Amino acid sequence: MNHPIKLDFYFLSMEKRLRAACNASDSKIDNVAKVLDALLCEYEKSIQAPGKWQKLAVFLQQSFERPALDLTWRLINKVESDKSSLSLIIN
Repeated sequence: MNHPIKLDFYFLSMEKRLRAACNASDSKIDNVAKVLDALLCEYEKSIQAPGKWQKLAVFLQQSFERPALDLTWRLINKVESDKSSLSLIIN
């Protein structure tokens, strides 16, 4: 398999795993960071292609930005909801 096709398939797999980590119902930043760390270690060991780090940077910008933002908003909304619930209990 030539390098561009191998990288495309590899990035698709990485994106699916990253999105799954971000979209899990019990997802937390720590869990996503662990998944990302594992993906990066696997990528570093598995891929030997010209420009692999530049391609990884582009991948991270394109595929991680939205899921991470969605997760952050979900966590913020949960904190606000918990705060409101506690406020109702206290008052």
